[in-house]
Amino acid sequence: MISKLLDSLERRYGKHRGIRNLMSIVVIGTVIVYLADYFFPVFAGRSLSSYLYFSKDRILAGEFWRVATFIFVPGGSNLLLLAIGLYFDWFMGEMLQNYWGTLRFTLFYTIGMLGAVIAGCITGYTTAYYLNMSLMLAMACISPDMQLRLYGMLNIRLKWLALASLVMMLLPMLNAGSWQEPLALVAALINVILFFADKMIGQVQQYWRHYQWKKGWRSGWKR
Repeated sequence: MISKLLDSLERRYGKHRGIRNLMSIVVIGTVIVYLADYFFPVFAGRSLSSYLYFSKDRILAGEFWRVATFIFVPGGSNLLLLAIGLYFDWFMGEMLQNYWGTLRFTLFYTIGMLGAVIAGCITGYTTAYYLNMSLMLAMACISPDMQLRLYGMLNIRLKWLALASLVMMLLPMLNAGSWQEPLALVAALINVILFFADKMIGQVQQYWRHYQWKKGWRSGWKR
């Protein structure tokens, strides 16, 4: 499946093709937009973010750059929370790029951007939140038992942090009672689904074989 295609691309083009320091570019771009919004809240009549965020209606009106520039729009106005979030995104992205290589990580992030755009076309609006969240989910699939030290005090395994983040994403959608939001979430995380489909299918098959073996063993024991 996708893993075989990625292996083929790496053999043909090499692991280091793609956008080097991709997450550094995203983080620096986001910081620049934040500073521009803060120091120049009115830029040609509007804030800089207002020219960059994803808007289905504005894209259909001809502002096509928004399908890419939304990744640079800050997720909030609180400087401390933004700094923590950007550092975490950069940290996860750097680990993924070091683990996979530049080519595979560039494709992962690009497919994630495409998924976010599809989600935006479904709901009318999207942000880079799910895209950047996919970095942590991917790293949790690769190294679930990796320990993170939060706020210098709390040690937590990455898999539990990823699970908590998924629950936080799902709960508002379940309460909304709309089919659009869950579909948008699936689209936004399509990069994680594609890149780890083989691993997920393999684990399901392993659990199923173990279940069948356990079921057969119990049946034989009862006889």
